[in-house]
Parts: sequence; structure tokens; C-alpha cells
Amino acid sequence: MEDFDGRVMRQLGRRIKRRRNFLDLSQEALAERAGIHRTQISFYENGERMPLTSSLIKLAAALGISVGQLVVGIDWEVMGPPLRDLHEDDPWEPRQGGEDATEKA
Repeated sequence: MEDFDGRVMRQLGRRIKRRRNFLDLSQEALAERAGIHRTQISFYENGERMPLTSSLIKLAAALGISVGQLVVGIDWEVMGPPLRDLHEDDPWEPRQGGEDATEKA
């Protein structure tokens, strides 16, 4: 059985490639837009490497989407639904407006 990191890398790579193809970009064009070497794009798309956070931000911007749009749902695809539902009073649930739920006004 493939390890968790490998499954996440493979799923993220599929998403990068799918979005790149949707935009009709070559790996070279995406690499130039993102300021990342083309071989790195290939490694990411093939699930061979996990992008650094900074590279993920550059990739998402070059693909015209947010990092959230790029990664949302990967946890479900890799692990299945969460063990419990989030509740309104959950301190980890982000509040509207981007404020951290643990901060007090």
C-alpha cells in the first residue's frame, strides 16, 4: 500500500496537470509563469515531489486559482471523510473575514 505522502503528492500532481491542461499550457509555459524550473513541474505532476509552500503559492497564482482551490478536498480523496463534523463553536473553525477563531475581539 502506498504511503499517505505519496497519495497526497499523486493527487496534487493530478490537479496541477488537469488545471494546466484546461488552460492549454505546456509545462514550460507554466514553469515560466510560476518562476519554477520545468523539471520541478514534471516532478509535481508525476507525484514524485511535494512543492514547498512558496512554490505551491506560485503555482496556484500561475494557474489562476487560489491555493485553497488547488488543495481543497485532497484530505477526503486520500483519507475519506473526517472523523467528526466541525461545529460552530469549534475553536479551529475559521471565522468569516479571515480572523483567527482563537483571537478575542
